[in-house]
Amino acid sequence: MSAGSGRAMRRVGAGGACGLMACLTLTGCSLLFGQQPPTNLFVLTQNGTSPVVSSERALRVGVGPLRMPGYLDRPEMVVRIEANRVAPVPGARWAEPLSTSMLSIIGDDLGLRLGAGEILLFPWWANQRIDYKISVDVIRFEAEAGASTPVTDAATGTGSVRLWARWWVDLSASGFSDFGAEFDRRRPVVVTDGEAIARTMSDLLDDLATEIASTVDRHAAGGSPAPAGGS
Repeated sequence: MSAGSGRAMRRVGAGGACGLMACLTLTGCSLLFGQQPPTNLFVLTQNGTSPVVSSERALRVGVGPLRMPGYLDRPEMVVRIEANRVAPVPGARWAEPLSTSMLSIIGDDLGLRLGAGEILLFPWWANQRIDYKISVDVIRFEAEAGASTPVTDAATGTGSVRLWARWWVDLSASGFSDFGAEFDRRRPVVVTDGEAIARTMSDLLDDLATEIASTVDRHAAGGSPAPAGGS
């Protein structure tokens, strides 16, 4: 879902947002009384299915570093319930650090999309030849619900997952100009469903990898590196 279409979704009233907030808060408080919900572990998955390459050149691509806010890189899956407040999704935890998983999935997606000869994940040896070094700065990557964010229906827990990131391709070793873009996209999700959130986050990572791969492929084929359209 694009940022534009996300804005078109109606905003939930304060009453609905408070209801969802209370649900999340009460579920978390139940831990104090020994009523802990079952803990489920989730992972991100590589969802790309087809390459986007037009160049026949086998590329060596380096992915990383990937930087993200510390509040996201934690065992608990979180949902943003207010502009300045996040809460854990009841019973949902990551099976591995989110930053590690994201780097691996983006690498897998890019390898598939580009038909790359080799994908290297940061860090790598300084003397390794790399055609394209792709770094990613994650600004937001979480489920969203609340009056301050576009959601469809807080009473049923329906909101969105947002991936907002900046990516950059370093070509300094090859003498070409660097290039990059900002990616900001949402997809709808039930914000209390850890499995749905993990699946939707995986889909958004594939969207990001597709945009990066398309841009890198155009550059490798001798075209303009500027991303097509907006995110």
